[in-house]
Amino acid sequence: MTYDIHGSWESMTGMNAPLYRDPESRFTWEWSVQDTINLYLNKGVPANKLIMGIPFYGRAYNQVTNSNNGLYQSFMGGGFAISYKNLEANYVNKNGFIRYWEPDSKVPWLFNGSQFISYDDTESIGYKTSFIKANSLGGAMMWELSQDPNRVLLSKIDNDLK
Repeated sequence: MTYDIHGSWESMTGMNAPLYRDPESRFTWEWSVQDTINLYLNKGVPANKLIMGIPFYGRAYNQVTNSNNGLYQSFMGGGFAISYKNLEANYVNKNGFIRYWEPDSKVPWLFNGSQFISYDDTESIGYKTSFIKANSLGGAMMWELSQDPNRVLLSKIDNDLK
């Protein structure tokens, strides 16, 4: 499972599934998909036995401090999941939400001045599928397929890993 790395159980907003650590993170600890994979590899698990989990949903935070485009800010409530289908239809560059990109972690987020949403899209998944191939991992699994009924993300993964 390489998602739900940050969520509403913490005191500030963070990335749901960052591929790499963000050196600008305000968390006293930071973790990433890469850290998870490397932990298993360093303990002797064969790479081809490791399957990377990829979320087909975003994590939303409400009443976020309007600073740093919502990233690493305090919030009041949220943590609920939003399907990729809903994100694509109603949030990505819509209804006041702007898409931002974290260049170190290789993941996007959305912010509208008060709501922060961490999610994956075809760009971030491209980095993750490249990581899977470069490290000879066994593949990818998704949580969960019903969140992407138009197969936007699933098709990206399928095409990249062929």
